[in-house]
Amino acid sequence: RGFGQFRQSCPVSSQLKQPLPPFLFFFFFPPPGPAPFNAPAPAAPASVGVNATPVKAGLAGSIHQVLVAVGDAVNEGQVVCVLEAMKMETEVRSGASGTVASVDVAVGDSVAVGRTLLTLS
Repeated sequence: RGFGQFRQSCPVSSQLKQPLPPFLFFFFFPPPGPAPFNAPAPAAPASVGVNATPVKAGLAGSIHQVLVAVGDAVNEGQVVCVLEAMKMETEVRSGASGTVASVDVAVGDSVAVGRTLLTLS
C-alpha cells in the first residue's frame, strides 16, 4: 500500500483539518508491526501443592537479601527477604505460617510488583 492509501484508510486522519506531515503521521499512527512475543508463563515447581501460599513482592526493586531457604519453617509476619527499591531497604514479611516449598529469586534479581518471591506450603 502506498502512503496515500494508508492515510485515506485511517479514520482519524479524515477528521483533521489539514493532513499530517509524513514524519508526524507515522509518529502518531505507526503501521502495524509483528505480533508481540508472548512468553509462556513459568511452570510452578513440582513440589508445590494445592495449599501453597505465595509470598509476592509489594513493590518493584532488586533482592538485597534472602533470609530463608527451602525447608525452613516460617511464622506469619516473619521477615523472609529484603527488597531494595530507590536506595531504601524494605522487609518482605510472610503472610502465613508454613514451610518454605520454593525460593523463586536470588540476591541481585530485579522483581516487578506482584512477582512471587517464594512459596509456602
